[in-house]
Amino acid sequence: MRTGVATTFRRGLRSARTWIALGVVAPLGMVAVCAALLIDMRRDAWDKAARTSWNLLQVIERDVDRNVEIIDLALQSVVENLKIYDLEELKPHFRQRVLFDRAVNAKDLGAMLVLDEYGNALYDAAGWPARRLNGGDRDYFRAHKADPDLGLHISRPVISQLIGKPVIVLSRRVAMADGSFNGIVLGSLSLSYFNRMFDRIRLGPGGTIALFLADGTRILRHPEPTR
Repeated sequence: MRTGVATTFRRGLRSARTWIALGVVAPLGMVAVCAALLIDMRRDAWDKAARTSWNLLQVIERDVDRNVEIIDLALQSVVENLKIYDLEELKPHFRQRVLFDRAVNAKDLGAMLVLDEYGNALYDAAGWPARRLNGGDRDYFRAHKADPDLGLHISRPVISQLIGKPVIVLSRRVAMADGSFNGIVLGSLSLSYFNRMFDRIRLGPGGTIALFLADGTRILRHPEPTR
């Protein structure tokens, strides 16, 4: 009789241990499942944010490319119109329209100027007479003077002589009839133009985005590192 009671007790004990074990393992399993679900949810949220940022970055890239193209077309138009033989005979307001009419289509275009072979401002989209400045010592001016086949040149960031703020300068060579150097036409683009666009991208804590020229020169980093 005692043996039967003992056997029954041991069986009950094993059953209780089993339920206790299941009671411990089951919550742990639920925690593991919940953790896996949370990881998947975070991964999905991260992937979605990454896709959204990438798509927005592509939109910004197209916007920048298009704006550079518009500015370049305006520069080319000025170069061609400078060839008009009686340009100096035109009334100033009409000459301004002939030279700079296409400049109004560019976003955030700062100055647009024609510099003579010495770097002095000759024509200015802002009005007549041109504002006084000399860009003969600038790298972009020297680059065009040295290379007649340079084409469109995009400068490193420089401080504008007119507004005292960082800009990049897009420029093209102006040539005489015999091909000799006769100055440049330039258009400036404020770096704030890029910063406003990059503000639209959610970078997250510690995230940065940078803009580089084809030669690896960094134009800007957003946001700027804190000092």
